[in-house]
Amino acid sequence: MRKTFCISAAMFLTLFSGSALSQPSYNLQFNLSQPWYNWHFIGTLKKLNAYINMNDIEWFGDYPTLLEFSTFLRKKPKQFKLVDLNAKEIEEFCLHYAIKYPDRNDILSLQARQVAEGMISSIAFFSFLFHVFYRTGIVGLKTETFDKMQWSHKGASTIAANTIDLNTRVEIHPTFWRVLGIGP
Repeated sequence: MRKTFCISAAMFLTLFSGSALSQPSYNLQFNLSQPWYNWHFIGTLKKLNAYINMNDIEWFGDYPTLLEFSTFLRKKPKQFKLVDLNAKEIEEFCLHYAIKYPDRNDILSLQARQVAEGMISSIAFFSFLFHVFYRTGIVGLKTETFDKMQWSHKGASTIAANTIDLNTRVEIHPTFWRVLGIGP
């Protein structure tokens, strides 16, 4: 059974960052039964100019740079095929990222650096990146035309990274539309 909780941003930040804030209290709703509730919270808190300790985010341990990489989805359509993405755009994104953060050693940063250095193709990076987006609940994927859209938060993760190709259809979860600048 899903339960929706209301909590004030000031209380949340006090509990998880250990510091009291002098900002007014804003009531926010989020669903604790979904793996992506933290993302909604991040976007909302950024809009409130609030501070959040990134170590408290659910996927931060596995993908500490996930927020930076999720900016790649900004202004994209709600649904698209990977073939519709511009390989040059991802290569430029990876190059700028590698230049800006040369000392980061998490898996996403290493993959981006390998694209920038020409060690792996942008297609291989697409597969890896969108598998991470799928695992974390940012996107749903449809790898076969006869399948339905699959979401990691609805049952076991059944999509492997090597099954994601240019014909894979991607759907960005509605929770992230506002933060990513995607119209309804």
